[in-house]
Amino acid sequence: MNRRIWVIFGLFLTLRLLLAFRLPIFNDEAIYMHWGLGFLQDPSRWWAWTLDGKQPLVAISFGIIQRLPFDPLISMRLVSILWSCVTFWGVFSILSSSGLTRGSIYSLKMNTDSRLRENDINYTLLLIALCPFLILFDTLALAESPVTACFTLALYLSLLFSQKPTLAKGILLGAVVATGWWYKSTMLLAVPLVFFTLLINWKQWAATWQVVVSWVICGVLTAFALMVPVLFNPNIDYSKTMTAIVRTRTLMQILATPPDQWFNNAQAIVSWLLAFVGPVAVIVFCIALWQFWKKREVQVLALWIFGPIFIEYMLLTSLTARYLAVSSVPLLLLAALWLSYCKKRVIVYAVIVSVAFEGVLLSFFPLQFYSILKPLPAARLDFSQYVTGWTSGWGVSEAVGYLTRQSAKQPIVVFVRLDSGNPEDAVLSYMTREHIPVFYLEQMKEVAGFGVFNNRPWYFVSRGNQYGGLEKYMTLVAKYKKPLDDEFVGVYRINK
Repeated sequence: MNRRIWVIFGLFLTLRLLLAFRLPIFNDEAIYMHWGLGFLQDPSRWWAWTLDGKQPLVAISFGIIQRLPFDPLISMRLVSILWSCVTFWGVFSILSSSGLTRGSIYSLKMNTDSRLRENDINYTLLLIALCPFLILFDTLALAESPVTACFTLALYLSLLFSQKPTLAKGILLGAVVATGWWYKSTMLLAVPLVFFTLLINWKQWAATWQVVVSWVICGVLTAFALMVPVLFNPNIDYSKTMTAIVRTRTLMQILATPPDQWFNNAQAIVSWLLAFVGPVAVIVFCIALWQFWKKREVQVLALWIFGPIFIEYMLLTSLTARYLAVSSVPLLLLAALWLSYCKKRVIVYAVIVSVAFEGVLLSFFPLQFYSILKPLPAARLDFSQYVTGWTSGWGVSEAVGYLTRQSAKQPIVVFVRLDSGNPEDAVLSYMTREHIPVFYLEQMKEVAGFGVFNNRPWYFVSRGNQYGGLEKYMTLVAKYKKPLDDEFVGVYRINK
């Protein structure tokens, strides 16, 4: 392994750590922080956090990491960054494995040496390190980073298995799919991709197909066995673990979808790729796909790029950019392939610099990154949830800091509305961690019955001007406005 790989890995970590400290708590991060806290309070009910299409490992991992003695948000984001390291080294394994380099995606000429040039690896890992798509979702405490890492490992193991099938690889592949599923159901999209990868490479194992099929079955059984504790847990009522939002279409709904909605969804997907992967990188990817399409291994990569996008495009009632994160790694692999065969170094450097500009801008100046998305309204709207409006979390840490300082002077009681997300779930989690009593407004009369609480100052943290109908009993003491709109987080003294 050359020294440049470690330099690129250092850049990879630096950009993600920078954004982890700069971006405010996102709405879903606040929810997952509350889930993690619930797991810590009663680990024996680990299965209770199978919610909203997410499996319990979201709450388990984000709960355990909150035991670290610093900001729980940074702790949770550290989990995502650690998973992103799995993605990085998974890509490195794809590129450097001797079993894959012979006749693999990079050996497009008959006289090509089986050993990859250093530039091939360096270009790919640079794109992985600098890609805004990966930087954003490798940083946020969401399920996307673990699932992307497991997708990358599944791609790697699928290529390994198709080159030289073994029982161990089949079992390991099943375990990887199950691990990703323990975070989010999106991981199941990898299952058909694994089978199609084997079919594309069927000539390499056709002579022993009976044995290979048995090993595939062992992999499927391994994945199923690891899913059983959640799938068939008698304590889980699946009719109640999902929200009222219908997330997938039925066949009749697919057939009845108007053409303009299909067009709008396709337009949004293109907009997200251009914004978060980078227009130059997307153009290079398209050139590589056109130039090397006849190569079998390139077809495998195309499958792992377009397969998840197509399935989500057809089935999901609403799309967001985060669903495309799993496709970004094979897309960058294919783009880097073209760079490694480009004879004009100036073009290669221009592509890398263009991607670096967006990646560095996002890590250092997320608000400025938002401003450059004006030509791509769908991407701007999607990214806005992290930097504008009540979902963005600006002002939450300031409100928590204010209440913590007040509690240091004298014991206090904090109230929030009965709602989820920002700031409610975040405040509940932070106050509980600081051992400050926190309740919902609906519990106010009950709290008033306890003399120890009734004699303390009461504070309320608002989501903008939503006061639960009790605004006439509140006096504003601190207001934290969000930088890009009129939304704010307010701290009020309740006049008992």
